[in-house]
Amino acid sequence: MSSKSSKSASSSTRLLTLDVFNSTMAEHQKTQKETLDQCKRWCETQNAQFSELNESIGLLSSQVVDLKSENDKLHKIISSVSKRVQDLESASSSCRTSSADTIPSILQEIADRERCSRNVIIRGAKESSSSVLKDSLQ
Repeated sequence: MSSKSSKSASSSTRLLTLDVFNSTMAEHQKTQKETLDQCKRWCETQNAQFSELNESIGLLSSQVVDLKSENDKLHKIISSVSKRVQDLESASSSCRTSSADTIPSILQEIADRERCSRNVIIRGAKESSSSVLKDSLQ
């Protein structure tokens, strides 16, 4: 009987070990399922964040294109304004030069008009080529 009881004790030890094994496996499967669920949630969160980032990158790319276009327009406007300023400055400097030359000629013209304002015009008389007054009167 001793061998039977030893088989029985060995069998119950084996059953106990099987119960412990099954329990451990169930616990392990539960932990594994929880870990898998956490991974799925984390993956969903990461996918959502990736989608948001992708959308943001698309929006930023569009804004960069718009800014580049606006920058090009502003560059053209600045170039145009710069050319106009250069043209105005060169015109202004030529005006200064001509006004410096013009003032003496204007003063000369005024003096000539004042001198000639007392002149008398006689029609039908020959104009003298002499610069001496006595010779001109003859």
